[in-house]
Amino acid sequence: MADSNGIENLAQNDRDKTVVLQEFFSSVFTIEPDNDFDKLPRRVNDQSKQMSDFNISQEKIEEKLHQTPVEYRKVTRPGLSSP
Repeated sequence: MADSNGIENLAQNDRDKTVVLQEFFSSVFTIEPDNDFDKLPRRVNDQSKQMSDFNISQEKIEEKLHQTPVEYRKVTRPGLSSP
């Protein structure tokens, strides 16, 4: 977090961290008017196959996670897994 003189300081508490994140994210997003978007080109044609229905459940997710190699399941920091 930089002060008014441009000197970098570490965020020491939750409020400081919140301010840093808010300043960063507000600098990369823009405010756009509702319903005023360019029309995107169509990327599929009427002959395309439709995706079939599928179900997601906690059990299926856990099953897939257990099938993941151990080296991909190591957590390096809270909430972040290593690639």
